[in-house]
Amino acid sequence: MARSRNKAWLERVAHFAVAHKTVVIGVWLGAAVVLAVVFPQLEAVVKQQSVDPIPSNVPSFQTLERMGVAFGEQGSKTTVIIAMENRGGLTQDAKTRYDELVVRLRADHTNVKLVQDLLLDPLTARQAVSADHQAWYLPVGVAGTLGGPRTAESVAAVRSMVSDVFSGSPVTAFVTGPPATLGDQIVTADHDLLIISAATVALIALILLIVYRSVFTALLPLLVIGLSLAVGRGILSALGELGMPVSQFTIAFMTVILLGAGTDYSVFLISRYHEQRRAGISPEEAVISATGTIGRVILASAATVALAFSTMAFAHLGVFSTSGPACAVAVFVGFAASVTLLRRYWCWPRPAGSVILSPIARGRIGIGWR
Repeated sequence: MARSRNKAWLERVAHFAVAHKTVVIGVWLGAAVVLAVVFPQLEAVVKQQSVDPIPSNVPSFQTLERMGVAFGEQGSKTTVIIAMENRGGLTQDAKTRYDELVVRLRADHTNVKLVQDLLLDPLTARQAVSADHQAWYLPVGVAGTLGGPRTAESVAAVRSMVSDVFSGSPVTAFVTGPPATLGDQIVTADHDLLIISAATVALIALILLIVYRSVFTALLPLLVIGLSLAVGRGILSALGELGMPVSQFTIAFMTVILLGAGTDYSVFLISRYHEQRRAGISPEEAVISATGTIGRVILASAATVALAFSTMAFAHLGVFSTSGPACAVAVFVGFAASVTLLRRYWCWPRPAGSVILSPIARGRIGIGWR
């Protein structure tokens, strides 16, 4: 009985999508535009409201916090190292610029919590300067927690000051240490995500083109995924503004999940649609029948995966607690797009004889690549 009810309402959804093609596509496009206009980009929300990837109550952080309080070294748990090198050695000009950097760092109470000027004391200077006097370093404690967005901002501010102070100087200076390394890792991951997404889209299109031998059918799931991705990002931006925790990993995980799930759902529906068309059923009825039958399977799969992702919200580690709910939203958006947007393209008026057929059906009537 439950299966019949699920099939019935899915068929009603498909019937509505077939009968109101323009309305359906208009709603999706309108949702994408409105969400993009009303709410900031997801990347901006992540920077403003991102949670720390590592909980602040872990024993290691608590120990560093207590040590900082006991020894008067606030910010020591997020210490970066400014490494400087000059082939001419620690000259007077290099020392002057170094002193200027120390002054500017100590004046920045927003991003800098601790500056350990090791060159100030001859005893510590021996440890901070290399034996050939061509390299030296300066430990700086920055605001934020390890791997958090606040720390990334602090590291960027320190790097900006270092660049300004040593501009036009033979001194080469770099900012390193765990906070800077994790920040660079996140920036690199964001750049890699663009490459991975482009490669994934290209591979999906190639595989579908080989399987279906139809440019239209190969691009169809990608069009649906593209629109659902725009809507999904807007929904996550809205939820982030309303308080849902997000992080740098949210965008990466939801994009990959939506690409994979959206393609699977589209392929299942297209395959069932082809079966109905080979049986001689009209395009409109084939869409409704495919949605009522395979749509139940897709719904069960989407619900199972989404609920599994939702349980990650109970995790203490930020990478899990912020990515799980976002992936759940992406899965449901992908499902909704597949069962509504695909109908719009299948049943849109096309020239006579341009129906979407499978390779087997096209082979029977002599149709080749399109």
